[in-house]
Amino acid sequence: MDLKLIKTVTLVSFLFFNLLILNIYGQENPDNWSAIEKEIYQNLKSLAYYTTDHKLDEIFNDTILNRYIVDYDRNSERTKFISDSFIYFKKTVDSIGIENLDAKPIRFYKSFEIYAPFKKEQMEEYAPYTFAYYNKKNPEKPIGSLLFSRESHKLVAWILLRQGDHNYMFLPGY
Repeated sequence: MDLKLIKTVTLVSFLFFNLLILNIYGQENPDNWSAIEKEIYQNLKSLAYYTTDHKLDEIFNDTILNRYIVDYDRNSERTKFISDSFIYFKKTVDSIGIENLDAKPIRFYKSFEIYAPFKKEQMEEYAPYTFAYYNKKNPEKPIGSLLFSRESHKLVAWILLRQGDHNYMFLPGY
């Protein structure tokens, strides 16, 4: 693997790690969440627990793809890329800790930079299906965002913000 691919895989893995270790506590106004937001969050929790409750060699299989990631062309290169992401996730889970990360709907960040793209007309429709994830010690500074399918509520994309001079995005479905 070349260095650029390794860095990309590592960063995408970190993003996916953040997605997977979401916690059910520390939510901002969960009673005000829409039914869609609650369903998406339940999917995130389910994915987090599935991943943390299984050994590395048990994690990546069609269960992950069928239950949690939007359908896509499953050629061997893409499948391997996603599989490698889970490897990096498992290696970092102990160092960060499930108790340190959480997520909430992007709408709670309307006055923050992370919400700026959703103020544009062509992006408004995606806001109800997007979550920001963050370190619980600093919830005002989201790490990135997660986009879900409006039909299936499965993961479509995850984005890591402000990592040096780069923004990283993985789009498994589109």
